Amino acid sequence: MDAIKQIPRELAKYIPSVIPLAAIPFLPDVPPEVLTIFGTSIQNCIEIIYKSSEYRNQEIDLQDINVDWRANFFDKCRIVHDDEMQILWAKILAGEANKHGTYSKRTVNFVAEMDKREAELFTHFCGFICEIKYDNKKDLMPLLLDVEDFLFKMSKEELNHLDSIGLIRLNDFPIDITLDKPIEVSYYDENIRLGIYRENIHLLPTSEIELTQIGEELYPISGCKKVDGLFEHICNEMWVEFIES
Repeated sequence: MDAIKQIPRELAKYIPSVIPLAAIPFLPDVPPEVLTIFGTSIQNCIEIIYKSSEYRNQEIDLQDINVDWRANFFDKCRIVHDDEMQILWAKILAGEANKHGTYSKRTVNFVAEMDKREAELFTHFCGFICEIKYDNKKDLMPLLLDVEDFLFKMSKEELNHLDSIGLIRLNDFPIDITLDKPIEVSYYDENIRLGIYRENIHLLPTSEIELTQIGEELYPISGCKKVDGLFEHICNEMWVEFIES
């Protein structure tokens, strides 16, 4: 318990929801198991604060985050022990510190209910997402194909699970969007510019899968990686007429 007593007091100001817990190690006759439980909660919060420094602007003061948002955040993350999940929480804290309103309370509460397996599944899914820019707008679109190579697809069960927990939305039919201007499609370091065709009407490639608001908030910090060969395959199969940028 010595380590708990040596917790820097300046960190307590960042953890309004666990400030009462910080006093527990100093109370007389506190059972060891109580010290262990609450000491671990405090330590988890501190670990997440330290980890967040890697992702946030150093001049940002965490005290500037809305106090209610901050209290709810630490109330939810204090039970997180897994190192990888702590990094996810650290990215959320850093993102909110860098730009207030980046993560809704609903998203914070969602992550509190998400287990590591679901986080890994969502990370895998995000590896199939590209960005489509048109008319000063930006959409995120999954590039999942029904092909033989499992590298380019996910199982229906996996997609249904992501849909059921609220990260993606599975539609019965894709929504077609027609444009009269070229669009830009980006997938990590690969970019193409789709030209106008079909009598000056461009059919925007669409998907039956879309991210929910929670999914869109978590996508930038999902830790997803590029699927080698996916973009080339998409271009060859779907977007035959395009102009390379």
